[in-house]
Amino acid sequence: MIIDLICMTFIMVFIIDISGVIEHLETFLTKLFKSKFQLHIPRPFSCSLCMTFWSGIIYIICNSELSITSIAIVCLCALLSSTLNDVINVIINNIKKLLNKIY
Repeated sequence: MIIDLICMTFIMVFIIDISGVIEHLETFLTKLFKSKFQLHIPRPFSCSLCMTFWSGIIYIICNSELSITSIAIVCLCALLSSTLNDVINVIINNIKKLLNKIY
């Protein structure tokens, strides 16, 4: 269960924070509805912390593993989502620097 929750956290951070899909979707919706103002996708759909928390809660309920411990683990994963975003960005930047040195 813990590994699954960590993987879900990584997926949420990747989709929401790193891929940029939320920004592109907001721009697309703004153009589609010809809005004068930038449309925003509301939370929890545009927040990796919120999506990690709610999808984790749904996951542990669906797997009949609802307990104080499992809720605490979900909260910890959600809390660490912004840190995971930073760690992923550091890894990506270091790989880019290494590739630039190779070239």
